[in-house]
Amino acid sequence: MKKFFILFLAILILSTGCTSTGELNDYAQNEGTDADLENSEETASSEIFSESENASVSESSAIGTDIIEKEKNSTAKTNAVANNGSEILDVNVESTISGMTLKEKIYQLFILTPEQLTGSSAITSAGNEFADALSKRPVGGLIFFSSNIVDPVQTSEMLEKIQNYAREDEGLPLFLAIDEEGGKVSRLAKNSAFNLRNIGSMSKIRNVKEAYAAGNYIGKYLSDYGFNLDFAPDADVLSASANKVIGDRSFGSNPQTVSEYAKAYSDGLHSNGILSTFKHYPGHGGTIEDSHKDYAYSDKS
Repeated sequence: MKKFFILFLAILILSTGCTSTGELNDYAQNEGTDADLENSEETASSEIFSESENASVSESSAIGTDIIEKEKNSTAKTNAVANNGSEILDVNVESTISGMTLKEKIYQLFILTPEQLTGSSAITSAGNEFADALSKRPVGGLIFFSSNIVDPVQTSEMLEKIQNYAREDEGLPLFLAIDEEGGKVSRLAKNSAFNLRNIGSMSKIRNVKEAYAAGNYIGKYLSDYGFNLDFAPDADVLSASANKVIGDRSFGSNPQTVSEYAKAYSDGLHSNGILSTFKHYPGHGGTIEDSHKDYAYSDKS
């Protein structure tokens, strides 16, 4: 269980917007100087030409070696920084966990609705009553539905206050989550007060580029309003023709296509600091029943 908490808190602490080792390596590789040397004139003497050619090869070799050494040094420095950052994170996580009670650790495993947390109905603001409820039940996160979302100003202020309460009381940020897939499952885009473009159903996505653009667009406005977790993309493979609950929420019936598009969509969310969720496990695209209303089952193994 200790390893689980370390992973859980690491997700909270790490920012998806941080520059990765791979990105720094790409930068180092793009820093290289062009080592191709050209002779602009022909010489009458073959000996002079030979000497010039040898000099060019020698100089090219020296420049190439220098570039390789710079890349090696850059990679070594990048790895050293990454390793040091990982060690610091481990220490911080261990320190945080050691200071938590068993009750606090258990609460951190749950994501609730604001109504479940407070015992009230249709929460659209976060005052002292909300702060007290969060202090008594320091959960890991909250999920918001259409009933909690009124307009841009109300949503931003509510989420900001809630996050501040969590940091002040728990010393940790909350997962502030929403179902914003695009298409018919769009809590914000379907609210006219936000004046957002609904990107439409995932079944209409035609390529990886469009899938990324969809995630990037949604991720941008979710981040602007204060969310940090989206229960999307829908990674179900639509294999049951009679399926209604998933339908056009799926990227399609080809497993490879669904996998590639779902990853691209997820990358789009991540580019804006929004965590993604591949759903539904173990697979809702091959069922006929709606799990919101009935027991859904699959005979696949």
